Parts: sequence; C-alpha cells; structure tokens
Amino acid sequence: MTIPEIKIPVEIPPVITDAVPHMIHPILVHFAIVLPLIVVILELVNMIMKRRSLTVSIYLLFILGMIVFAGAYLSGITDGSEAGPLLSAAGQEELKEHKHLGTLLLYLTVVPIIFKIFSVIVKKAWAKILYIVLLIAFAALTVYQAKDGGELVYKYGANVQAVQAAEDRIEELEDEIDALKSAPAEETSEPQSAVEEVHEKVVVDLSGTAAPQEEAKAEAAVSEAHESVAAAAEETAETATQEVEAAAVEVQETVAEGHGAVEAIAEEAAVQEHEAAAEPEAVQEPEAPAHIDTAEEPEHEAASEAEHETGEQAEEAPAAHH
Repeated sequence: MTIPEIKIPVEIPPVITDAVPHMIHPILVHFAIVLPLIVVILELVNMIMKRRSLTVSIYLLFILGMIVFAGAYLSGITDGSEAGPLLSAAGQEELKEHKHLGTLLLYLTVVPIIFKIFSVIVKKAWAKILYIVLLIAFAALTVYQAKDGGELVYKYGANVQAVQAAEDRIEELEDEIDALKSAPAEETSEPQSAVEEVHEKVVVDLSGTAAPQEEAKAEAAVSEAHESVAAAAEETAETATQEVEAAAVEVQETVAEGHGAVEAIAEEAAVQEHEAAAEPEAVQEPEAPAHIDTAEEPEHEAASEAEHETGEQAEEAPAAHH
C-alpha cells in the first residue's frame, strides 16, 4: 500500500528527537496497538450495559492513546534514523511507507474522539454506528501499521543487532582491503581484484539480509569473505617470498661470478708481478762483461804506447852508435 507523504505542521527540533532513548519504539507501539482495540471492546460492551463509568474510561483511554501515539511517532523517527542507513533499498522504501502511515495515524487519533463527542451530542443511532465504524477502521489501520513494522524487523532486519554486527565486520574487511591496497602494486594486483569482488559480494548479500532469519547466511558470507581476504593476503605473502628468494639466488650467483672474476684478476696480477721481478736479473747478467772490457781498455792502450816508445828508443840507439 502506497501512502502519500504527510508532514506535521510543526517541525520537531532535533533536540527533542535526540533526547528520545533508542529502542523505546517497540515498547510504545504495543500500547498503541492495544489501546484502540480495548476502546472498541469497551464501546461494544457499553452499547449493551450503558454504564457511565465505561464512557469516562473510554475518554481517558482516548487521551492516553493520543499521548502514546505521539511518543511512538517520536521514537520511530529516532530508531528509523538509526536503522535506515543499514537497510537495503527495499527496506528503506518500506521504512518510508511506515513513517508516512505513522504520521497519518498521528493525525487520525483525534478523529474517533471527535465522532464520540458528536454521537453523544446528536444522540442518533446512525451517529453512534458511524462512530463505531470509524473506531474499528482506526483500530484495523493500527494493526496494519504493526504488521508493517514487524516486516521491517523480521524481513529487512531494522534495528537488529546482527545487522549492526555484520556492518562492523564489513568495516573490518574494508580496513583489511585498504591494507592490501597500500602494498606495492606488483604484489597485490591480483589479490586486490579478488578482495574487491569478495567485498562487493558481502555487501550485496548483507544489503538484502533479513535478520534474524538470514543471520546464518550473513555470518557465512562474512566468514567466507574473511577467509578469502586471509587467503589473498597469504597468497600475496607467498608471492613476495618467492620473489625475494629468486632475487637472493640471483644475487648469490652474481656474487659468485664476482668472486671468480676477482680471483682471475688476482692470479693475472700475481703472474705479472712475478714476470716483472724476473726481468732485472736477466738484464744484469750480460752487463758484467761489458764492464770488464771497459776496465781493460786503458791497460791495452798503455801497453801499445809502451811498445811504441821502446821501438823508437831501439832505433835511436844504433844511430848514436854510428
């Protein structure tokens, strides 16, 4: 049933709705459901017994009912503002219809008492019958509103603790997803897509969950999502470990090649040093005879000069003899 939106003429300040305790709406709506039914029963009994005391009790119940309906409306706004963001699209639409009908019932609480006074003043049978019909219609509409509120709770999970717990777990999963996304891109490119798919699946499942009937399904979906995130994180860690091990092996091979190159260079340097040390000995061995020849050359020249002088003296001696 589609109810047009009805607004109360006076806007309720937030300070009043904030002062209303949470989860008091289920308590007040039970009185709002029962009071019109009690009035209907008392009116039917009073048509037979015609007791003045019953008439006074009916007026008091009307006044009490107006107060209870006002309290149920205010508490409904408070609890609805808390439950609305956690509901699915269908649940939010149902909550809107529930609010519109509740606003209409708040206005209609004055209708039965007005027709009650009118029937007493007119004192006609048709006025009394009209009053009874309107009273029964009001009570029936109140019961329908109660059924609508029950569907919000048991079908869409409005203000159910399981829905809030599921929302908390979704936030935990989002934190884990953010942690995975903050890792290096090459390590988390594949796990990220898997985690995002799991997250979307959990959100979709929980958005249409009707706790407590679907609480087990929500728990299973959240558990599956948590396991998937853990598996993705483990896979990321294993991939990173394998890459590190491969890099370590490559570094070890590079270091081994470097050690081999260093040893080859060291051996070559040792050979060159040995050859350089052997070259001076090979040069010094032929220089010794050259040094000896240089020392004997003046003695040879002196002997030649002495022989020449002796020849000259021998020639001069015969000449002097003659």
